[in-house]
Amino acid sequence: MGRRVPELVMDVDGKETRVAVYHRRRLGVVTDARPASLEIFPEGEHMLDLIVVTFVYIEKLRKDRENQAKKKIMKPYSRHGGP
Repeated sequence: MGRRVPELVMDVDGKETRVAVYHRRRLGVVTDARPASLEIFPEGEHMLDLIVVTFVYIEKLRKDRENQAKKKIMKPYSRHGGP
């Protein structure tokens, strides 16, 4: 299974340039533990506020989607979710 890493790219003269990458936290089970971080490259420094707001928004969408999936899984096991 592949890992999806949220990243922001911009088109500069027909070439995609990475502006920022979000690194999710690591718990340290297989690799070293690491807190979540947002790496912003020099090409994105002029739009720092926009990058931070964008990544906060996509992280909220990801968590909302994750919570909806958990609710669907748990619904058959709830007291009111039976046939």
